[in-house]
Amino acid sequence: MTPPQHNQVLGWLAELSVITARRMDDEMTEDLRAAAYSRRLADYPADIARHALLVHRWKFFPTWAELANVCDDLMDARKRIDVALRMAEQKLKDEELRKSALPSEATKVMTPEERRESAARIGELMANLNAAAKADEEKRAAMNTAADVAAHDLRQRARGPVGQPEAEHEEG
Repeated sequence: MTPPQHNQVLGWLAELSVITARRMDDEMTEDLRAAAYSRRLADYPADIARHALLVHRWKFFPTWAELANVCDDLMDARKRIDVALRMAEQKLKDEELRKSALPSEATKVMTPEERRESAARIGELMANLNAAAKADEEKRAAMNTAADVAAHDLRQRARGPVGQPEAEHEEG
């Protein structure tokens, strides 16, 4: 994809002007033509510019449109090759990544030792969960008992001292 050097293009244009039929212009027009073609051919890789100028058969010195069409056709083939190479490279990278990827939980095969360790960890977690659930239950029971005692005390105070009728307590 390296563009041609200016001097290379000038040499190729000089050679093309010798092997094709064309009318000669004054020196200034020839210099302008060479500069214009050279500038435009710098947008293409050197091998494509050379092929368009010297390998492609021209009966007459080409106009820029004719020359650009040949260069563009050659570039289309180059672009297709480039895309194919990039796709092949990406496919290789994807395959390497897939091969080096860590196994998922669904595809991992555990060794007997890993199974024992996993079962022990699960058992430990279950024991911790059961202990936490039991502690929560005991806490709730203690809170319920305290609430029951407090409610009983409130009822007792509302009734008054033991042995006194409720009506006297309300007056006093």
